[in-house]
This record gives sequence, structure tokens and C-alpha cells, in this order.
Amino acid sequence: APAQEPPPSFEARVQTWGSKYEAQKQRQQAARQVQESQELEHCTFHPVINNKSEAYARRSRACSSEPLASRLHHEGDRRMLLRSKAREILEAAEVCSYSFHPQINQVQSTGAGKRARTPIHLR
Repeated sequence: APAQEPPPSFEARVQTWGSKYEAQKQRQQAARQVQESQELEHCTFHPVINNKSEAYARRSRACSSEPLASRLHHEGDRRMLLRSKAREILEAAEVCSYSFHPQINQVQSTGAGKRARTPIHLR
């Protein structure tokens, strides 16, 4: 009878899973870089920007590891959301700046001495 090895400990399995995950993540990153470089090969426009602008662009994109197309798509969504919020704030500020604030009377119930009014659509 062949001697069976004891199953690996939980820590060993977690370490194995972690190393497999890191290897998969590295393969995906490499594939993403290859795909992005292939997409950029067909681009004919290569802007020349100064060092200050290049540093700013690198800082603003550094935290994002999304592909270019999805990053631009989500950036457009964020800008649209910010514009709508700014529009709402401006509208609210405009309404608050109006000097006229009407005083609306309470609706009076029809009493016995008052004639009941016929709704306009039934006249």
C-alpha cells in the first residue's frame, strides 16, 4: 500500500492560492499592455506636450489601471454627473435669490352659506 501524503496545511493552501492569483494578475496586466500597445500602433497622432503637462497627466492617470476606452467612458459619465449637480446647485441658488415669496392662503372649505363652485371642466 503506497503511503499517502498528509493534505497541505491551510496556510500552505492560502499561500498557493495567493501565488496563483498574483500570477494570473500579472498575466492579465501583460495581456492588457500588449492589447493597449497594439491599439496605439494604429494611432498616427502623437502630441508633444511640455514636462509640466506630462507630469500632471501621469499623476491624474496613475491611480487608474483601466483600459483607455473604459477609462474615457467612465470619465465622461463622471463629468456629466458633475455638470448636472452644478446645474442643480445654480438653479437652487437662483431660486433663493428671488425677492418675491408669495403668501398662499389656505383653501377654504365650502360652508352652508356659500355656493358650491362647479369645476371648470364641467362648466
